[in-house]
Amino acid sequence: MSGTDNTQFDPNETASRSTIIDILYNVAGSPSVDGLANPFTDVPDDEYYADAVKWASASSIIAGVGDGLYDPDAPITRQDLVVILSRFANLLGLNLPGSPGGHSFSDEADCAGYAKDAIDAFFQAGIIAGYPDGSFRPTGEATKAEVAAIIVRFIKLLGANN
Repeated sequence: MSGTDNTQFDPNETASRSTIIDILYNVAGSPSVDGLANPFTDVPDDEYYADAVKWASASSIIAGVGDGLYDPDAPITRQDLVVILSRFANLLGLNLPGSPGGHSFSDEADCAGYAKDAIDAFFQAGIIAGYPDGSFRPTGEATKAEVAAIIVRFIKLLGANN
C-alpha cells in the first residue's frame, strides 16, 4: 500500500475496497483478465484496479459483499474485509478452522451470519485478533494499518500451508 499522489502513507487512514482487491490480485499473481467483463459501472476500465476488480468479481470474491454493490472508493468494513479474505482463502483451497464454504447471501442479515463464521475462523487461525478488551468491531471501517497487519498474517498462513 502506498500514499496518494500528494501524501505519505497514513496508517490511520481508512482503507478502500479497491485497495484490498488490488492487494489480493497481486497476491494471486495478477491473473489474466482477458475476456472478463467489468460488471460495475463505477469501476472505470482505465483505473489501476480495474483488472483486479474484474478478477475478483469473476472469482466470486466480491459478489454480494455487504450492500452487494462495489464502490471502489468506499471504505471497507472489517466484516467485509474478513468475508473477502475468507472467499479468497476458499479460492486458494485454504481451509481455515471453522471456515465457511462457498456461500452467497441475499441480504445483510445473511451476510452478517456468514461474516460471523468467517470472523470466528480468522480468530482461530490467528489472522485477526481482538482489541485489548477482546472485542472485534466488525462494522467499523478498517484502517490501512489494520489491513496491513491482517494481510501479513494471512500471507504467513498461506506460506505455512504451501
